[in-house]
Amino acid sequence: MSYMVDKSPAADPINQTRVREWEPKEHRPVLTFSRSNYKPYSTTKNKYSPWTPVAKARTGA
Repeated sequence: MSYMVDKSPAADPINQTRVREWEPKEHRPVLTFSRSNYKPYSTTKNKYSPWTPVAKARTGA
């Protein structure tokens, strides 16, 4: 679990803060609460259809 090293953590190239080749070059804003957010949709048919009540016309007094 532990081991000895010759270099300090500050001299280790892995710990250096730099932009790596797989990181994006510029920041992309988070679009969660905007109009461009991700909207999932379903491609399956509904298992049921909503009920629409049909009322008879009232007659007389």
